[in-house]
Amino acid sequence: MPDLGRGPLLVAVADRPAAIINSAELEPAKRVFDLVEARADLFAQQSLDGCAHDCARLEASGTPVILTIRSAAQGGRFNGSDAARLAAFSTALAAGQASWVDVENDATIVDGVAAA
Repeated sequence: MPDLGRGPLLVAVADRPAAIINSAELEPAKRVFDLVEARADLFAQQSLDGCAHDCARLEASGTPVILTIRSAAQGGRFNGSDAARLAAFSTALAAGQASWVDVENDATIVDGVAAA
């Protein structure tokens, strides 16, 4: 977990699986970022398929991953159902692929995500 008191903290935004993979391949000491945001709604497949293992590698090495699956209604590109978003968030959290999630506070799934 980054030291939140030292700020400012740097978030690396990954808009494709290759960015996650490249981040995970860096030695932790050489990472200039404090956490990685996986914008799965921007990925072609709109899931962590192809980089889930690398998300888990980042988490295991001390670099948190925040998973974002922004709905189209909220300005993102995810075109699936809220049930699919909830399942993806729950799976990633349970599998150690992310320790943070970014979900809209007025989303119908917010309580389900908080309980995951």
